[in-house]
Amino acid sequence: MPGLAHADIPSAQVQVCTTAPMAIHAQLSGPNQMGNTVASRAFTVPPREGCFTYANWWWQKGTPLMVVHGASSVEASWTADTFTIPSSFNGAVYTVWVTV
Repeated sequence: MPGLAHADIPSAQVQVCTTAPMAIHAQLSGPNQMGNTVASRAFTVPPREGCFTYANWWWQKGTPLMVVHGASSVEASWTADTFTIPSSFNGAVYTVWVTV
């Protein structure tokens, strides 16, 4: 019996996690699965190895994406980190760890 075929999906959802002792606020931006540059609404990541998956938002693999984050709800004080979902990533949800 031949092996199962797997379609290459050019996008993935993103899960943001933190080890911070307090909840953090974050926002994702970059090209979506259609190639349009978009930004998510701000969301809260729970403390101490907590994670938040921005469900049903698909981000393009192989291109720079940005997560801005901070402990304060004042977005002007947030830090920006750039990351790239590797083109070779085969999962549906890519995890990004941030610190404050």
